[in-house]
Order: sequence, then structure tokens, then C-alpha cells
Amino acid sequence: MIEMKEMYITTDGAISNNGNKDGSGRAVGGIGVVFSTDPDDFNSIFDRINYPYAGNTHGNMEETITNNRMELSAVCCSLEYLIESFEDLREWRISVRSDSQYVIKGINEYLTKWRDNGWKNSSKQAVKNKDLWERFVKIRDRFIKEMIEVVFIHLKGHNGHPIQEESDRLATKSVKDNMHLK
Repeated sequence: MIEMKEMYITTDGAISNNGNKDGSGRAVGGIGVVFSTDPDDFNSIFDRINYPYAGNTHGNMEETITNNRMELSAVCCSLEYLIESFEDLREWRISVRSDSQYVIKGINEYLTKWRDNGWKNSSKQAVKNKDLWERFVKIRDRFIKEMIEVVFIHLKGHNGHPIQEESDRLATKSVKDNMHLK
């Protein structure tokens, strides 16, 4: 029997000009992700990623960058990164941690209902960020097919937790480094 190793992925999204809908320009977002083998030990960090996003607020609502889009993008990117970077993830028990209630409740409580209801929420309105939720489903289904255990956990943000603060720092850095994209 293979001894399971623990991996903790702590994600965060950041934004400048969140969901700018006044027609004045672009929002700039970023994600930060920290990979560690211990949920509380800063020294157990073995990798970090961060990416900038710049979006147009004119046209399709799905192209509008919002904080929720950045939070969900961080989760999607972290899982895609794992698929690309690890030969065999079945030896890992993976916990994805986010300070976003939107993401964690969406994954753990609402996603199946949304999909079963044709991507409508309980108010019969279209689910926001459908493109990202569909992207997440494809990634999650691959993990399920390959029997890779992943759980999604809410982590209170901005409470001094060193690994969560590092993911926040990376996301914020992505935004600040790319403000010229506005």
C-alpha cells in the first residue's frame, strides 16, 4: 500500500478596479497560489505561482474581471498546474484552501445543483462565471477519473496565517506589477 503524502494548496485572488462597470476602462487581477506539505509551516512551502489578468469591461460580462473570478481562477490554475507538474498525483491527499466563501461554497454546496439546473441558481438566474465553473468541472472530473483525492476547505483570510498571507502577497504582487495593463 502506498503511503499517502499530504499537499496543501492555498489560493488567493486579487483585483484592482473590481468589476469596473462604469465603462472607464479595465480591471487588473491576479492570482497567488502556494503549495506546501504542512498547512501551518511556512518552511514546508515547495512551490509558488502567480499570474496577472487584465480584462475588458466592455462587451461580454464573462470577460469582466471580478474578485470572484480571480478567486475561482486561482483554484483552476492550481489544479491545472498539478496536472502539468506531477507524474502521479494518486500518492497525494490534496487539500485546496481558499479564503473565498464564493468558491468553497460553490464547489462544496452549489455546483451540482447549478449544473443540474442548466447553470441557473436558486433564483433561476444564470450562474455568474459559468465559463470558469465549467472549466473547474472538467478539471475536477479528471481528478475523479484518476482517483485523486481533493478536498476544498475555507480558510479565513487576513488573519495572520503565514501561508495564506503568502498567497495573498503573490496575488497582490501580480496586480501591482501589472497595473500598466490598465
